[in-house]
Order: sequence, then structure tokens, then C-alpha cells
Amino acid sequence: MACLISNGIARTCDFAVGGVKGSIWLANEADISAVAYDATGQVTGVTMASTGATFYEFQPELQSASFVQALQTGNVSRFVQQTLAFSVASLTQAKVETLNDLSLTTLVAIFEANDGNWYYAGDNGSALKASALDVTTGVKDADDAIATVTLMGSNKGYAPTISAAALAALGIS
Repeated sequence: MACLISNGIARTCDFAVGGVKGSIWLANEADISAVAYDATGQVTGVTMASTGATFYEFQPELQSASFVQALQTGNVSRFVQQTLAFSVASLTQAKVETLNDLSLTTLVAIFEANDGNWYYAGDNGSALKASALDVTTGVKDADDAIATVTLMGSNKGYAPTISAAALAALGIS
């Protein structure tokens, strides 16, 4: 199999804003029974394993969410390390219990980046797992009292975008 490039990439001359926009939607990897892709690799459908299975909405604090994808290489293996991080504040016992659950499960994520693209992360590899979950009260009155969640996974490529039709079918907007 030849691994050759088939296109170039033109520089974009436009304004851009980084970060994740709005909510992050997480589902248990075990609750996904199938993912459909079009010829370009975009996700066109997600089938849940049962009627009770769903994507859960997490609303991060403003300007606290980020998604990083980094190529990792070895002598033989190549994969993309996907890292999704976000913070939540105003912790209650119910939120702490949800954070405990996040610490122990394997997930996939859907979110909108500030570039306007919706991404489906954790789709083709080890999915996403909590690699860090830090809860801090801060030191000074003005310090953030937050929980920062970091989810990581080794995947066979960069996260694909997900179509508007697939989002609508999942009830995500």
C-alpha cells in the first residue's frame, strides 16, 4: 500500500478564534452500536445500542474547554492522541458523583469548536478515558473553585466532523 499525499492545503486568510463553543456531549462508548461515515470520512450517523442510551450534555465554564490532537509515532505504530479538557464550577454532591463516573468509563464526545465545525472524538481506537480530574478550591478569594476534566484517547486518525443531520438525529444542537 502506497501512502502518498493527493492534495495540497491553501493558507486561509481569515479571522479565527480558538476553543470549544458551548456544550460538550459525552456518551459511554459501550452505548454506541454503530457509526456511519461518508466517502470523505465525515460521520453521517450514530446508532445507539439501546433506547435508553444517550449523549449527556456537559456545560463547561466559559473559555475552559479545549481539544488537542497530536500525532504520536513509534517504530511501527502511528496514532493520534486526542485530548479533550474542560472545567466545571459550583460543585455539588451530584456533580461530584458524575465526575466519579467520568473517572471510570470509556467515552466518545461530540462538540462544536469555535471554527464552526462539529467534531466526533474517540471514534476509532481506544476512545476517550479520564487521564486527569483535578478539583481545587483555589487559595485566594478570586481563585477559581473548579473541577478540570481531561479525557484522552489513542485513535487511528484525527477526529472527523459530524454532519448536521447526524446531530439532529441525536437531538444535539
